[in-house]
Amino acid sequence: MRAFFAEIKYFYYLCAENIDNKSILTHCLVMKKNKKHKKFRLFSSLSFRINMVLIIILVIVGWLFIRSVTFGVSLVTNGNRQINMSRMITASIDNRLNHIENVMKTGALVALQKRMTENNSTIFRDSLGKMDQIDTVYLSTNKLAEVEAVKKCLARVDSSGVGMWSEPYLVEKDSTKVPVVSFITPLKNSRGNIYSSLCANVRLDWLDELARREVGHESGAKVSVITGNDIYVYYTDSDRIMKNAKNYPADFENNGENVALQVYSNIQEFMLRSGNAYVKATGWRVVCDVPLRDDTVLLKAVTGISIFTLLLLFFIIILAIVITVNWQLRPLGKIADATDAIAQGKFDTQLPKVKGHSDIAHLRDSFVSMQQELARYIEDLRATTEKKANMERDLHIAAKIQQGMLLKVFPAFPGREDIDIYGMQRAAKEVGGDIFDFLMRDDRLYFLIGDVSGKGVPASLFMTVVGHLFRNVARYSTSASIIVEAINNGLAEGNDEDMFCTLFCGVLDMQTGRVEFCNAGHNPPIWIHEGNTSFMHPEVNLPTGVLGDFEYKSEEIQLSEGDALFLYTDGVTEAENSQKALFGDASTLAMVDLLKDVPMMDMADGVVDAIRRFVDDYEQSDDLTMLCLRWRGKKAVD
Repeated sequence: MRAFFAEIKYFYYLCAENIDNKSILTHCLVMKKNKKHKKFRLFSSLSFRINMVLIIILVIVGWLFIRSVTFGVSLVTNGNRQINMSRMITASIDNRLNHIENVMKTGALVALQKRMTENNSTIFRDSLGKMDQIDTVYLSTNKLAEVEAVKKCLARVDSSGVGMWSEPYLVEKDSTKVPVVSFITPLKNSRGNIYSSLCANVRLDWLDELARREVGHESGAKVSVITGNDIYVYYTDSDRIMKNAKNYPADFENNGENVALQVYSNIQEFMLRSGNAYVKATGWRVVCDVPLRDDTVLLKAVTGISIFTLLLLFFIIILAIVITVNWQLRPLGKIADATDAIAQGKFDTQLPKVKGHSDIAHLRDSFVSMQQELARYIEDLRATTEKKANMERDLHIAAKIQQGMLLKVFPAFPGREDIDIYGMQRAAKEVGGDIFDFLMRDDRLYFLIGDVSGKGVPASLFMTVVGHLFRNVARYSTSASIIVEAINNGLAEGNDEDMFCTLFCGVLDMQTGRVEFCNAGHNPPIWIHEGNTSFMHPEVNLPTGVLGDFEYKSEEIQLSEGDALFLYTDGVTEAENSQKALFGDASTLAMVDLLKDVPMMDMADGVVDAIRRFVDDYEQSDDLTMLCLRWRGKKAVD
């Protein structure tokens, strides 16, 4: 199919270039050497790229799916471990604190029955203080007021009349500060009034043993026990104890998965705040941070199932792609075979029919229309090429005739030594519109150079008329202005195309060197006079063919022996190179001055060489014509 499009593109190229029949058969009807076409088109150029893109997308999606599933399972299992561990630790703390509460409440009943005071309760308090976790026991309101946290708790107990736990505080024991919490229960008399309080100071260093026992095998797990005021009661690393938890944002050791775990942490915190991991006695919350692990049995099982499912899905999708692509591309393969035959020049090849209204069916219909248009175009192209060949042959003959009309035998006057004249023309197309001509009559040299507007065949026909008029009038007239007027009237008559011709016509008296000339809108000649080179400044008349019966004026100059005239058309000064720069008047004058002493043929050839070097093989845009003459005078004759 790509080859077919290439052939169509080449046919349009042929149309633009008008190549002949032989080139069409040689270059357009390309023979396909490789006629083997694969029936299995899964890996054909277009379908292969589509399939590869789909497979790459599936691989990426599959990897993301497995990664998401495994990560989700890791989060779920890790979250369950954290919550279970938090609940176990919370339950253990609750049990211990409840046990202490029960002991203190029983002791309060005993103290009421025996009407104990601070002075007669020493043995009783010592017996309570020997219990595990209880550091000291007080039965006095005075000593209880020494610690701020206890003081606040005592105020709440007095107002509520029930036992309460205080906020934790630090107590120095054996030169070490340890966290302590107090439980205060009121003692009431028979009238229900509180007359004293029983307080037990409980050291919290047992939390470390409890946390390490419950965490056990969980490597890297960290346990935090935090009060309602966000104060650490316990932390695996003891440097945070009794410090504000807000100063320590959560650290998760999770191999770069902080964002996902932070989301899970928020969910976990919500669950903890629901009461599932709070110490009921004190309102403390217990938080366990456990690193993600991927070595659980459940995680491995889920990962294996996900990989197996994904591979099965890949297989099913690839199989579906193979079947679908081959089913869809089967008609396209037949169309490609038919277009290969059409590209070989078999324009009567039938394209296979495609059912339905799919894009391939539309493509097939477009190929049928293109095939018909291409066959018709090739037939028209052959006819056009034949006409073009005939026209080129006619133009070639016309060019030979035109060159035959121009003077090309030099020296033009072999028997005369008093004149050296040379002319040349190089047309921009097959035929040109420039003219130069000269003839000798009655010892006078009649010469002419002109430039017809336009190029090609019309300009060449106009130029032919100018040449015939010049020779006919120069046979009976000796005035340059009369010759130009006659040419102007002849061209203006019936000039429906509004063409014109610039002319420079002169008559040189071979005896005296006097030159009468008439300039009809032409470029000024270059005059080499007594060794000096300069442009002439003739009076400018209208170009010929513009206005009939126009009165032209003649002028005269006197040549010295050895003087020369260099006449030219604008194809010399307006020669253009690839940078769109012009050769120009200055360069033309400089070259003529450089060649002022050489024969006229060498002068013309030298200027042509300079122009060729300047344009550097750039396409010639205008006809190039020159006429050079040198009058040697009487000395040359003598």
